[in-house]
Amino acid sequence: MGKNISEWRRKRQIQLCRRIVIFAVCMGAAAVLIFMAVFLNKKSEEQSDTENQDETEIVLTPECESYRSEVETVAKKHGMTEYVDLIMAVMMQESGGRSLDVMQCAEGVVNTKYPHVPNGITDPSYSIDCGIQELKYALEKVECSGPTDIEKIKIALQGYNFGIDGFLAFLKEKGDVRWTEEYAKEYAKHASGEIGRDPSDAESMGPWAYGDQYYPLHVLRFYKYA
Repeated sequence: MGKNISEWRRKRQIQLCRRIVIFAVCMGAAAVLIFMAVFLNKKSEEQSDTENQDETEIVLTPECESYRSEVETVAKKHGMTEYVDLIMAVMMQESGGRSLDVMQCAEGVVNTKYPHVPNGITDPSYSIDCGIQELKYALEKVECSGPTDIEKIKIALQGYNFGIDGFLAFLKEKGDVRWTEEYAKEYAKHASGEIGRDPSDAESMGPWAYGDQYYPLHVLRFYKYA
C-alpha cells in the first residue's frame, strides 16, 4: 500500500512538473506575442505619424485652394499648366490666399497697374496673372526642364523673391549656377548694403535685410514634387 502511494505521488509530481513546464512555455510565447503586438503597433503609429506629417507638408489653406480653378485657367493662358502646383505653393508661402495681392508680386516688373510697394495690388485676379508671368519668366531664364527639375526650380524661386535677372547674373559670376543658402545670403548681403536684419526675423528669413534667403525651402514645403 505504502509503495503504491509513493508511486502515485511520484507520478503526480511528474505530471505537475510537466504542467509547470507547459505553462512556462505558454507564458513565454504569450509574452513574445504581446511584445510583438506592442512593437508592431508602435511601428504602425510611427508610420502613420510620418504619413500624416508628409500630408501636412503639402496641405494648402482653404483660402489658397479657393483660387486653384482660377490659377489653372490663367496658367493655361500662359503655357504654365504643368506648374499649377508650384504656383499654388508660391501663393501659399506668399499669402496663404489671405491677401488681395495673393502672389505678392506688386513690386515685380509685370505689374503696370498698381503701386510698386508691398501689397500694392488690390485685385487677386491681377495678382495671380502677374505672379504666374513672373514665375514663368524665372523658370525660362534658368532653363527649367519641368516640374520635377527641383534644382532649377530652387534658383527660379529665389529669383521670384530677389529678382531673377540680378540673382542669376550673380550666380553666373560665381561660375556655379545652382542655389545654395550661402549664395542666397551672400547676394542678400550685397543687395541690402550689408544691413543686418532684426534678430527676431533673421532665423526665419536670413541674416540680411533683403528678401527671404530661405525662400525656395519655404515654398517647397508645399510642393508635392519636392
